[in-house]
Amino acid sequence: MNHLTSGQAYRFMFVYLYSEPVAFLLQRLFKMSGYQGWISTIGGFLISLILLMFTYRLGSLYPDRAWLSYGEEVVGKMMHRFFTSLIALLCLYLLSIDVENFIIFLQSMYLPQTPIWLTSSITLLCICLTARSGLVAIVFISEGIFLVQLLTSSLLMPSVGGGGNPEILIAMATHHDWPEILMGSISTMPWFSEWMLFLFLAPAVAFRRPMFTSMVWAGCTVVIFILFFWVFILMNFGPYVAASLRYPLLELVRFARYGDFLDNLDPVLIAIWSTTMFTRSSFLLYVSSVCLSSISGVRQHKSLTFIIAGTAAVIVMQYARDAAAYELAIRSYAIPAFTLLVESMPIVYVAVYWLRSGNRKKATKASSAPSP
Repeated sequence: MNHLTSGQAYRFMFVYLYSEPVAFLLQRLFKMSGYQGWISTIGGFLISLILLMFTYRLGSLYPDRAWLSYGEEVVGKMMHRFFTSLIALLCLYLLSIDVENFIIFLQSMYLPQTPIWLTSSITLLCICLTARSGLVAIVFISEGIFLVQLLTSSLLMPSVGGGGNPEILIAMATHHDWPEILMGSISTMPWFSEWMLFLFLAPAVAFRRPMFTSMVWAGCTVVIFILFFWVFILMNFGPYVAASLRYPLLELVRFARYGDFLDNLDPVLIAIWSTTMFTRSSFLLYVSSVCLSSISGVRQHKSLTFIIAGTAAVIVMQYARDAAAYELAIRSYAIPAFTLLVESMPIVYVAVYWLRSGNRKKATKASSAPSP
């Protein structure tokens, strides 16, 4: 039974994909690509469309069924369980990184004297309560956040876009280093390549043509917003200063004054970042708990959310104690390779399905052929 529409799925996917790059990854984009960041962003999104098409194809095999219920019919029980466990581990890792990024932001900007264990515990408790509410509740929450994001972005763009040096934008058309663009596109691809996780929206939403359109439009909208903010940051700070700022968009907003009443909008921006991060992390925790309950045979995934959140809290506190290990984890090639392996899972399922379908057709033709 379908409880959600493709429009609701679009708004949820936008909130999920939008939260992390705009808040925490713009600095990395300037470090990787400089003036070519706009090309790298578009290139990374275009590469991720390959994974999107295979994800949609996999979901459309049984559009009204959950992927966990029919996956073993495609690749076999053991292989399906193997990929399910990998997805659970990936969601745990992404959840830990998201919470760690958020806590580093709070600790460095506003709560330097607050113990990390307290901040992480309260944050993960909020995420747990949301994840236990279920998928439909998470999607409904994202609908309100979507409207607030559009409103605040509409206020931010004209305010931060009025200043800066527009002449610097000439370098966007004249400065090209194709090997660097290729590496930048590969590096930005993970920002948009988590399409596989949206398989868990079924059967609440059917994987039919409107769902495919929603997935494409969600990615395109996120790319447009990233490029707008990237251009404004480039005009005001340049690529080298922006690369040295940990939160370039926040610093840009602090320069935009809105009068004595509002003073500036950085508290509003922080509130939006917090709610989008909670929505994204709640969905990751939900997916991880559903996968773990499928593997272990536990009927209610809610009973596993606190166990997974506790594991994430341990990882977060370990990273907080050793900043070098955290930086090594997010910048090493092992993690992107593992992420790409898991996110390429739909390709394996679709390829196996095509092979089996071809064999069935050959067997059917052979059995229906008249005997000599």
